Amino acid sequence: MSFKVGDEVLLKSGGPKMTVIDPNWNKQPGRVKCQWFSSKDDVFKSGVFAEETLTPDLGTPRARVV
Repeated sequence: MSFKVGDEVLLKSGGPKMTVIDPNWNKQPGRVKCQWFSSKDDVFKSGVFAEETLTPDLGTPRARVV
């Protein structure tokens, strides 16, 4: 599956909702850089994951701000 910047994803093994910030990290196909907010540390964190370990987050859509 291909992801694009802004897609919301989850690790198949569980964890926080993440946002894709670089779908071809360091020009490496299949490596996806994601960012998430850690409420425990009150900071944004990021990590690079193999594409096949991620799944799209199809959860409840966010409310649209008008």
